[in-house]
Amino acid sequence: MIWLEAMRPKTLIISIAPVAVGTVLAPTFNIWVFLLTLFCALTIQIGTNFANDYYDYQSGSDTKDRKGPRRLLTTGHIHPKQMKRAMIVSFIFAAIGAGCLIAYGGLIILALFIVAVLSGIFYTAGKYSLKRTGLADLFVFVFFGPIATMAAYYLQTGTVQLMVFWASLAPGLIPVAVLTANNVRDRIEDKKCGKKTLTVRFGKRFGQMQYTLCMICGIASCVLLGLYLPLIAMLASIPLIKTMWTYRSSKKLIKVLAGTGGVLMLYTVLFCIGAAL
Repeated sequence: MIWLEAMRPKTLIISIAPVAVGTVLAPTFNIWVFLLTLFCALTIQIGTNFANDYYDYQSGSDTKDRKGPRRLLTTGHIHPKQMKRAMIVSFIFAAIGAGCLIAYGGLIILALFIVAVLSGIFYTAGKYSLKRTGLADLFVFVFFGPIATMAAYYLQTGTVQLMVFWASLAPGLIPVAVLTANNVRDRIEDKKCGKKTLTVRFGKRFGQMQYTLCMICGIASCVLLGLYLPLIAMLASIPLIKTMWTYRSSKKLIKVLAGTGGVLMLYTVLFCIGAAL
């Protein structure tokens, strides 16, 4: 259970969504390619989560005062060497899955895999990591949005289409909303430890606006493809947006973070149903 908690299972929909959306739009369907793509995406995200824990602990960014879900290195449940080993093993499993996809999809998949793993590590590692420089939001949007979605479609068809880019907006923007909820919650601690997230740079109100726009624009993007069923997810997002603007305790934002992942899951299911129909 400890290692399952360390994987952050409530956030893994962020990897599942673009693969599902990209695949359901393809006119052909290869189940083995789909499963390998999903496996690769999940193991990269899990490895990135482990790297996040490990390097935040090493830099002293994670403390016992954090308001979010507990970090198992800080609490002593997992030793740093164990976490580093788990990170490496996760990326090795991802490499095995990617190897099969490279044989199927070509060198472009190799390039994407290398960039994804390096970005996963340097998302947190180093003085100029993506988290510390405020580039994490762009990274999350690009990799979980256009890149992951279009890669899933490309592996099924060998081509890319403009419609897949429009479809990738929700799998990119809603995870940015997840990150934003996290950054708004942790903005005081982040400022103390030198993390210059966009919320730290521009303030709490900016974070609230960013969250709201990411949710609304992400969900509404389905209209660009003539799909309207996923708009139902907008109803589920309204209480979360309201809480983001009215919360009194930072602990309320933990529920917003989990709820945003739930909205992404609902959107993905509705999008797949709508596209299939």
